[in-house]
Amino acid sequence: MQQLTSAYVGYLKEERMRGSSTIKRYLSVIEDFSAFLGEGEAKSAPLEAVEKADLVRFLRREASETDEPSRSVWNTRLAALRSFYDYLFKAELVAVNPALRVDRLKINPREPVPLNLDEMLALA
Repeated sequence: MQQLTSAYVGYLKEERMRGSSTIKRYLSVIEDFSAFLGEGEAKSAPLEAVEKADLVRFLRREASETDEPSRSVWNTRLAALRSFYDYLFKAELVAVNPALRVDRLKINPREPVPLNLDEMLALA
């Protein structure tokens, strides 16, 4: 797995032109996912055998363990997994990218709060 992640880092730097903070964040997710694959129900599952259910179970577990159950954290971790599996697909190491089957969570944008009359008059 170490050799694979080294090649993936090269791919992120050279082909995808990602910054160092993005690469560190993606690698952290990939390392956590690799550890997840070595335990529990997914024990020793090869990367090509990973399914949507495995990815969802990993994302849910990560959200509950890190006290970061936010939708944006889910989406960031999913982006890292999609990118990694995209690399594996292009390198012909897997036949499909199972992360494409996992839906991103919708993030509700914060609507601006309009000024009240007193605040508007204070601007004038």
